[in-house]
Amino acid sequence: MEQLEQDEPALKSKRRGRPRTRGATTQMNVRVDRELKIRGDEVLRAAGTNPTDIVSRLWSYVARTESVPEFLTDEEIQKHDEELRRLKTAIAEARGMVWKTLVDEGIFLEDTTPRLNADEIQLVKQYW
Repeated sequence: MEQLEQDEPALKSKRRGRPRTRGATTQMNVRVDRELKIRGDEVLRAAGTNPTDIVSRLWSYVARTESVPEFLTDEEIQKHDEELRRLKTAIAEARGMVWKTLVDEGIFLEDTTPRLNADEIQLVKQYW
């Protein structure tokens, strides 16, 4: 281990200071929703990193700890999904209450289809 620590500076590549891997590497192909990839790439780029670095760090963490990070476990994913469902339900209920109030006040006719404005669309996209 001491030898590895001593060699660490020598392992840095000239490309963005990333550690160079020892030995052979492998290419992984994954399928991700196109919009999700675009949004994720934007976030990673803004953070100064990229998908390869993130996946490499994840695999390194899993190999080192011999466990999956808690936020990726089925239980945590289910909690997150439930939170999203509750939020979607709350948005739908709030929108319905606002619409009913507007109809009750005579501002809109009942058979008029409600439309979201740009701010509402952004809010929904943020939590959808």
